[in-house]
Amino acid sequence: MFIKNKIVLLICLFLLILVFSGCASPGGVRINSANINNLNSQSKPAQQYIAGPGDVISIRFLYSPEMNNDEVVVSPSGNIILPLIGQVHAKGMTLLELNTILTEQYYKKLGYSLNGDYTLGVGDSLSIKLIYNSELNSTVKIRPDGKISLPLLGEIDTAGKTPSQLEEIITELYYKKLESDERPDITVMVQDFKVPELSISLVRSASQIVYVGGEVNQAKVVTINGPMKMLNAIMMAGGTKNSARLDSVILIRYTDLNTPTANLLDINQVLNGKLSDVWLKPYDIIYVPKTSIARADVFMQHIWNIIPTNFSFSFPYNLNPDSNVTITNTSE
Repeated sequence: MFIKNKIVLLICLFLLILVFSGCASPGGVRINSANINNLNSQSKPAQQYIAGPGDVISIRFLYSPEMNNDEVVVSPSGNIILPLIGQVHAKGMTLLELNTILTEQYYKKLGYSLNGDYTLGVGDSLSIKLIYNSELNSTVKIRPDGKISLPLLGEIDTAGKTPSQLEEIITELYYKKLESDERPDITVMVQDFKVPELSISLVRSASQIVYVGGEVNQAKVVTINGPMKMLNAIMMAGGTKNSARLDSVILIRYTDLNTPTANLLDINQVLNGKLSDVWLKPYDIIYVPKTSIARADVFMQHIWNIIPTNFSFSFPYNLNPDSNVTITNTSE
């Protein structure tokens, strides 16, 4: 009898070693070390938000407020339509990437250079002065066709040229037109710059939903507009019940490999300021348990019963006992 009990004890110890060392355990669950910073680096809030159909974004121009648009909707095909440049594919782009693409397209469309040298573009206001022929002085704005009109000379292609290049062109044209013995002394000054410096921000997200369940007052799918942290989502679900174990909250996240990863979080440490809160990603699942989660078999018991049947179709990954879900412990 003593030998039998000893063997059982050794088996139990061996299983515990497997669980806490990150090796395979029942149901394919693995416990690895992780931290809040890793989770937050996955979330990519603000400018790292990835645009998708139905999202509403705001595009604002620093020097051309008349072109601002706070209701740019990403179409079902993933495109947006903007003045001057027309249709642009936005689906799958982060806001930062989209900002770069739109800036490049507006630079080209308006006639600006991307190589660092300032070039004249549509909307720039120019002061053109002839020192010895002041009657020909002009203040003009570059038209949408990239041209300006000057006395005696008529239309001149201007967009895409530097101020010094334009000075040389105008000097040569007036020299021939005036038929003078000396070349006219001409200066071109830019009075009002219209460089397309723009910023993009998310107004409303169409696809950013998370599920909050377990020991909360109202288990629900929460729609989040823009960046949101875990505690905010829990509060939107009515907060936690007195029976909630905040040291064992599970966050299930859809990874880049199209598989769910479960993360064990101690929210008490977040409330105490010892750990940072977690930025949420679309389709995250937050489960607040009733009892402390510490063993692999308890993990399994909770994971496969987190989402009600009528909610499961809303999430892009399969949660069933045959899934190989990785569970990570985020304690530091």
